[in-house]
Amino acid sequence: MNKISSDQIINSLIKEFEKSSGQQNFQVISKDPSALLQLALFTNAIIVRLNDLPSSDRIKTLISAFQDCLDKNITSVIDSSEHQIIKLCCFLNSIIQTLRQLEFENIFILELPLGNSIPSKLLKEMLDEKEIKSTILSVSINRNDSNRKGITRAQLIDQRVSEIDTKDSILIYLDEWITGSNFYNILTILNRNENLNLMPGAFMLEKSKSEIRFQKYMTLHENISQKIGLKSEDLICVFPNLNNNVSSNQEFIWAESDRLAGYRKLEFWGSIVSSYISAGELLNNEPKTLDETLKQSISECTTLDKETEIPEDLRNKIQISFQHFKDEFSTSLKKEFESQEVIFSDEFNIDAETTKAISIMKNVQGYEKSKLAINIIGYYLKTNVISPTSRYYYRGQAPLCIKLEDQENALNKKFVAEIKKYCTQQGV
Repeated sequence: MNKISSDQIINSLIKEFEKSSGQQNFQVISKDPSALLQLALFTNAIIVRLNDLPSSDRIKTLISAFQDCLDKNITSVIDSSEHQIIKLCCFLNSIIQTLRQLEFENIFILELPLGNSIPSKLLKEMLDEKEIKSTILSVSINRNDSNRKGITRAQLIDQRVSEIDTKDSILIYLDEWITGSNFYNILTILNRNENLNLMPGAFMLEKSKSEIRFQKYMTLHENISQKIGLKSEDLICVFPNLNNNVSSNQEFIWAESDRLAGYRKLEFWGSIVSSYISAGELLNNEPKTLDETLKQSISECTTLDKETEIPEDLRNKIQISFQHFKDEFSTSLKKEFESQEVIFSDEFNIDAETTKAISIMKNVQGYEKSKLAINIIGYYLKTNVISPTSRYYYRGQAPLCIKLEDQENALNKKFVAEIKKYCTQQGV
């Protein structure tokens, strides 16, 4: 396990939070569901990181304090977004009643992490409580619709849905309908399977109805609903606005957050490339950060004192190496990893695949001239938290979705449990 100091972890997390939230009025934040969710995510991240440190009474006390803070955060998130939470639970209850009437033997719920993970898992748990069997069908899709650019989201969905025996089975797809384009595209893909009984549950906003293609999208929704004997309005829920002031792009409280959804979603090759390039740019542009990284590596990897003066000729070699990294290696690495394929399965071993990626990296054009910079970047990545710049670095590759376990998944379990608890208290 990498040795990371608590100061490094917390300072990094605070920087990330400040960068994402900006300077805000905390009187406003205390009543803003989106801001409260960001605080919950921030608190959860600190708990997860602290759990990676050697245990001590001080750390245990700190974790306990943050756990209490997280519990209160989640309660505040639910309370401040009750108008959406109650709507969601009422809508899912109506879907369950409809399923009872339709009497299909097999019920499948299509989960497309991360966006619809919370509603899908919530529906599954509500069905379980009523002793109605169901199965979540999870598909990690990209945003590619061009066969020329690699595997498409249609292929990824078709591969998974083809596992269903459509006889006496129904597939429930719950998702956001904001502009409606993504919901429409997914329904179009699913509707190609003529034997599939599909129930499309839409989370709509009032402003969705003013979109230019709204009627076109509604026509498809109506046609699919009619195939199972339902009206379109039975499968659409219009939600009130979230009324958030911090994250203006967040429309629903179950936003696309990895830990809230219970996953770590990344595009494997793209994450490696973007992490290395981002760290390389940072170290190349910030001499103080580079100098501190060199001092830490000297202290950890040699018997020399951390404050040992780095010879000028070595500094020049480092500078030249970083220039080669920027001018040649980065471009070659992008091209090399673009052609790589990874077949994701339940047996996917991220450590083994990372080792494989590093061996491939060593054969990339420009590696030898950039080797010194690459080693420094690698050390920096071991001791610092860096988020990949894009989940879809290569649009034609399928993103990897890793299910979180134990403490890593605590936020997801807590959030779903609190939604159910709140709705029960409200008699929903």
